[in-house]
Amino acid sequence: MFIVEQRCIKYVTFTFYVLQQTEALRLLSGLFSRLLSVNSDSSLIRQISLETFASFAEFTAHESVVADSIGSDDLTRQTVVDFLSRVSRERNIFTYTMNSSTIL
Repeated sequence: MFIVEQRCIKYVTFTFYVLQQTEALRLLSGLFSRLLSVNSDSSLIRQISLETFASFAEFTAHESVVADSIGSDDLTRQTVVDFLSRVSRERNIFTYTMNSSTIL
């Protein structure tokens, strides 16, 4: 009986954790979606949001949050894609410069 109770407690705890994680990811994608919208009044907020989103997108294991954050708005999607492309090019140039300087 005790073993069954422990398993039930573990199952309920795990289920609660999964539900919490799912809700947190949903809220996170909603937050990014609002911050990334091109209707934002502040270019500073938009810039910081793009940088934060780029970092999150690079390291997260939750790709669905990335897709949900961009949403279906074509203008927002294009803004994010352009920003990520620019960041990627800048990182490649920096990496090349760093590697070249160590060779010399």
